[in-house]
Amino acid sequence: GEKARGEPPRLQHLALRHRHHPPRPRGPDRGRREATYNPDQWLDSPGVIDEDFRLLPLAHMNSWSLGIFAWAALEPEPGVYRFEWMEQILDRAAADGIAIILATPSGSKPAWLSQAHPEVCRVNAWQGPRLPHGGRHNHCPSSRVYREAVTRIDTELARRFGRHPAVRLWHLSNEYNGECRCPNCLARFRDWLKDRYGSLEALNAAWWNAFWGHQYTDWEQIHPFDYCHDGMILDWRRFVTDLTVDFMLVEKAAVRAHSDQPVTTNMMGHFPGLDYWRLAPHLDLISNDCYPGFSGLADETATMVGAAFDGDLMRCLGNGRPWLLMESTPAQLNWAQDFRLKRPGVHRREMRVQIGCGADGTCYFQWRKGRGGGEKYHGAVVDHAGHDTRVFAEVAEHGQDLTALTPILGSGVAAPVALLEDWQMRWGLETANLPPKQPVDKGYMDEVRAWYRALRTRAVSLDLLPGHGDPSPYRMVVVPMGYQISEDLGQRLISFVDQGGILLTTYLTGHCDAHNRCHLGGFPGAGLDGLLGIRVEEMDGLPPDQTVTIRCGDGLPGLPGLPATALARAYCEILRCSADTEVLAHYDSEFYAGSPVLTRRRHGAGWAYHLAARCEQAFLDALVDSLVASHDLPALCPQRPEAGLWFQERSDGQRRFLFVHNATTQPRQVQLAPGPWRDLISGQAVSEHWVLPGIGTRVLEAQP
Repeated sequence: GEKARGEPPRLQHLALRHRHHPPRPRGPDRGRREATYNPDQWLDSPGVIDEDFRLLPLAHMNSWSLGIFAWAALEPEPGVYRFEWMEQILDRAAADGIAIILATPSGSKPAWLSQAHPEVCRVNAWQGPRLPHGGRHNHCPSSRVYREAVTRIDTELARRFGRHPAVRLWHLSNEYNGECRCPNCLARFRDWLKDRYGSLEALNAAWWNAFWGHQYTDWEQIHPFDYCHDGMILDWRRFVTDLTVDFMLVEKAAVRAHSDQPVTTNMMGHFPGLDYWRLAPHLDLISNDCYPGFSGLADETATMVGAAFDGDLMRCLGNGRPWLLMESTPAQLNWAQDFRLKRPGVHRREMRVQIGCGADGTCYFQWRKGRGGGEKYHGAVVDHAGHDTRVFAEVAEHGQDLTALTPILGSGVAAPVALLEDWQMRWGLETANLPPKQPVDKGYMDEVRAWYRALRTRAVSLDLLPGHGDPSPYRMVVVPMGYQISEDLGQRLISFVDQGGILLTTYLTGHCDAHNRCHLGGFPGAGLDGLLGIRVEEMDGLPPDQTVTIRCGDGLPGLPGLPATALARAYCEILRCSADTEVLAHYDSEFYAGSPVLTRRRHGAGWAYHLAARCEQAFLDALVDSLVASHDLPALCPQRPEAGLWFQERSDGQRRFLFVHNATTQPRQVQLAPGPWRDLISGQAVSEHWVLPGIGTRVLEAQP
């Protein structure tokens, strides 16, 4: 059943004109255009369901996600199943050539289960009360009763519908998240620790429990409310991920007992609570929910960065394979701080950004707005007013465009640069008693996004790489705030540079091992001090309103284009450099004026750079420009694009596709690499220089 290390499931493009049961494919459908469908909310309105089947092809969509929150409708009483309505939906879908992503309903349990077995509910606070029934994902993942109930409903679904011709993909639960702090979960945590460390002596050493005399002599003494030990808190977060994976595998096993269709679950971008690198290997297809706040403001580059950042992560979680945008909205977000409409063209651009990140399907939550509940104002394809709306028309237009984009399906992204970004780094910083206390992650995600923005606005394709990943396929690897560097990762980075790679590290790199214990001998540890040719002697932590000036030398060989001066804030490392380490910039204020802030050292066939301070975005942009020029790094256009332009590329090794988006409301001049180019939608030839209107987006194909 494990396909994550093999070939991805092949997606078949559906023809909606088929009125018979199509041959049963071996995988989910290519070019999916889907929406979350909740017919269980309309069982007393059969006319609405008839209308839904009529409208789906008019929207140029080919699939629905079904049953995500339908447990109470499928099992209204313990052991009493009402599957007739679902069978009718599936039969009609198969007859109309509509593919179904069938969900297991564990994300929203029925009230009768909470009433009969209160132990299935969560405990949010240590030694606190069980939560009452309500919301969703309000369950204890350790509860034997809950696991048995989930296994029963999942098994019944798979037994009845696992080989139904309409079912092409399984959707496990919905947005796994949260944690429980009940006695059952605490007991499982202690068992997890026994498996991880083997003995209390090893655990005491890993957590440095001699601090404050916190050595444990019995496993029952361990309780994760003791926040004086960051190693314990860090392990609790790891345990929560492993427990969630274990629960997910219970669901997967129930499905696999009666169905060989692929499985997925919808992730939530860079959700801080779960390490998705741990979930991904157990899925046949990576899926994501993405709700960026695009609306058509003057410049939405920051929003573009966030949306593409999440999309690129999904591609990398799947080892570079195409993935599925499981949830998005073509209209408003009811839970956003404002209720601003998406201006015309914004939805189409948003969807194409996700396709440019490697998505082979763009789907919506939700198909039809409900009459009540917490999301009755959440954007949908079909409004309370019906389908004669601007939003429906834009969804249909996007669906038509996808037909022309079919050649892109299955293609990937060839990235010359990797950005090392890992939940372990983030959690290590969050749990460390290292100022500042706010933001809690010490600005880790801000810094990673800043480097992502600098590279992507220069039109450099990149992958996101975990700490256990392989850097060798890349020309350059950037490691922002690489707080936890194991000896193994350190050796991989050294080997990468030896073989000709370009490495750039920043402040707070190489402080700790995987247990949050500081490396001895100075920072950076794990051998990176010898690679970079530096030693961090001190680090100044600046208050939010204070900056330090840095100055770059003019005419430095091999690294042109840096500004004469720039500003640093928050973190400023004071370095001591080896004799063969070049200083490319130094501090120009504070008592450490004159000490290095940007360094470079030749090592083997490659180069190792270090930036010792948190610098403003403009400096990171200029530094990326310099690195691209100095090391001849591949980029998607000859020079840094005009502000607001966003370039993406997909390729299957033979055909090359270029996406160009305008994140602003003003026209932008586009300069392409030498062509010829063809617009994939219109089929028309495209020159190397042209103007992209505000909120515009185009998909081009390189011609032979």
